[in-house]
Amino acid sequence: MVFLMETTQTEAENDVLRETCGFKQGKSFPTVISTRNRAGGLSLWWNDDVHVTVMDRDLHFIDAAVEDEVVGKWRFSGIYGWAEGSDKWRTWDLLGSLRQQWDGPWLCGGDFNQVLSSREKSGGRGVQEAGMTHFSNCLNEVGCQDLGFHGYLFTWENRRTRGGYIEERLDRFIANEKWRSLFPNGRVQHGDRAHSDHRSIVCETRGEEDLEVKWGWSFRFYPMWTQHKDCSSIVERAWNRSSSADVLDKFARCRHDLDNWTRGAFPAFAKQKNKIQRAMRALERRRKTE
Repeated sequence: MVFLMETTQTEAENDVLRETCGFKQGKSFPTVISTRNRAGGLSLWWNDDVHVTVMDRDLHFIDAAVEDEVVGKWRFSGIYGWAEGSDKWRTWDLLGSLRQQWDGPWLCGGDFNQVLSSREKSGGRGVQEAGMTHFSNCLNEVGCQDLGFHGYLFTWENRRTRGGYIEERLDRFIANEKWRSLFPNGRVQHGDRAHSDHRSIVCETRGEEDLEVKWGWSFRFYPMWTQHKDCSSIVERAWNRSSSADVLDKFARCRHDLDNWTRGAFPAFAKQKNKIQRAMRALERRRKTE
């Protein structure tokens, strides 16, 4: 499933984008359109391999029942918290209301527009203690726990390059004990920031079995591989060499061997890729210290 916030799109526009991205099903709450601009907009997308029923939705949330053939039923609530300090109580009330409607496994994710600790903000004014306390108390009341993360700490930036640069961890996943027991290897990964002031965040229910955990990053297919005469033999040997019957294990072995082979078969590409990755890491460190 994919949960999107601030889409600034009409429902028809969102459907076109969803189909372009390869998702067969979806529901959205339309963008608020005025004569001057567009604002808001939420969407939830999924494919036919999971059964999803949207139970309720409005400008700040989409609540869905999920039925998995392997683990059974659970609930997902995509949250877009109120940004203004005087309205943040509405987010905590919303979580309380959603909790009352479902007593089973429950996962919430999105932009809560609030940090949980002072270390989750860099730059700008200090964090208000009251906001953190209210958020923490709310999580205790609804029986949820922050799932943590892997990757860069902050998920949002104000995109100012000179003075007044601020970063915060506003986006996260939280879950109750029943959901954590259902998915004991659940893992949250902070992604890259592209064309947005927010990073994507991914909750992988398979946890350590996920390819990104096994090999350090996600799999990317490069069309240039198919033009090389040795590509098919590399894939065949890697697939057959894996001792596991698990398709994901075999896929991970192929990804690993293809990556090692690429360094020798396409040295210029590998050099350029490493150069870009080093530059991105240096930029992240520079932003953190500014």
